[in-house]
This record gives sequence, C-alpha cells and structure tokens, in this order.
Amino acid sequence: NNWLEDGDLPSSDKLYSLIPLNSWYLGVNFDNVTHILGPMYLDWGIGGSWMDYAFENTRVEVIKEDDGILFNEVADITGRKSKISVGYLNVHFVPTLSFGRYRDFRVGFGVYGGYRIASSTKMKYDDANGDKQKDKVNDSLHINSFKYGFRAQVGWDFFDMFFNYDLTEFFDENVNAPRLTPVTFGIVF
Repeated sequence: NNWLEDGDLPSSDKLYSLIPLNSWYLGVNFDNVTHILGPMYLDWGIGGSWMDYAFENTRVEVIKEDDGILFNEVADITGRKSKISVGYLNVHFVPTLSFGRYRDFRVGFGVYGGYRIASSTKMKYDDANGDKQKDKVNDSLHINSFKYGFRAQVGWDFFDMFFNYDLTEFFDENVNAPRLTPVTFGIVF
C-alpha cells in the first residue's frame, strides 16, 4: 500500500509518508469466472480486505478533529510503530482476455468498489521513562466510507498480480486533511 499526493509519492519530510514494505494489504475474495465470448471472460467477486498504512516516522500521532485530521510528531518518545488500519467489503468486475494454447496467460482491466467497515489508528512507543506504551483509537478518522477505482491484473497459470488505483481520496473531501489517493499492488493466490 501507498498513497499519492498530486500524482506523486509524499516526500519523506511529510509526516504522512509511508514505509511501503510495512504498509500491507490482505484480502479474501470469492472469485467467479463468467465466459463472455472466445478468449474473453469476466472475473468478478466479492470479499473483504484489510489495509495497513505504516508511517515512515514512527513518532507520528494521528488526531481526529471536528473539521479534519492532524498529523502530529510527538517529540519526547521513542516511536516503534505508527499506522492507520482500514477494513473494507469489496466487489470487483474485471473483463479478462486469456491467451496461449492452454489459455495460461491472461490480462484484465476493470473496476472495483468498497465500503469501509472498520478503521483505527495505532501507535506503539517507549515513553520518556522508557516504558512501553500502546495507543489505539477505533474511529472513522474522516476516512471516506466508499472507495472505487481501476484494477489491472496479469497472470500466468496459477500466479496473478494486481494493481488497484483508487479514484476516491482516502479522507473525506469536506474535511481539512491531505489529499491522498491510495494505490495497492500485490499477488493473488
């Protein structure tokens, strides 16, 4: 997982820049395949996903205010982890072409949508006395309730890769928050 701001990854000096390797996506989908015509079929399904957005700066505290989201760096702690987690119910519709003698190679491009069912922020740190602390807040955090976007897939035999590009911003448009657009890529088992 990562997000784009004005089409680019946020620079490291932004408090909301992410560590891509620690920002992960886990989804469980019930996939269906409907043959359309010749080598074309529709890959469609429903499922759930959980997304973690781990901040590069582990001393970042996410604060929900009435009119927006504030990213604050806490100075007197030693940060271990700071992240936002979001769960979604999703649907996807990806028209796909299959090629080859056994139709092992496939390429698809389609759409997906999701509804947020859970969201939270978690921060693990050592306080000024060296004691381990953990703060977790379950809240909407002004995250958009709905998301939708484009999905690209490419696969060979039993291995598939996907790329999701959200067309909706991560936070509600009517609040004071960074204008971030999530992007996700990974493999499908």
